[in-house]
Amino acid sequence: GGVSDDGCALTLARMNAMWQHLKDDQIGVLIHKCNAKVGRFEVERRVTLKNEAKRSQMKMESNARSIAKLRLRAKMEKDEADAAATRLVKEKGQFEKALE
Repeated sequence: GGVSDDGCALTLARMNAMWQHLKDDQIGVLIHKCNAKVGRFEVERRVTLKNEAKRSQMKMESNARSIAKLRLRAKMEKDEADAAATRLVKEKGQFEKALE
């Protein structure tokens, strides 16, 4: 079994040498760092986009609620105005009757 052990040791030595070479390779290190940065940026971008979508969804819902409130208020004010107009017409009629 001596040959396979030697083969194993050789592979290990070669891998160590390659690793050492990679560590010494400044451009490789830079590329690795850049890739890591890009990865982090991508994650951040996805989170930001998700948050933006959530925020804009909440804003839309909030706007929809505001519009619904305004419509309700407008309807109430219109009903009040209609009631007031009806009262005025009635009072005018009574006043004219009193003048006869």
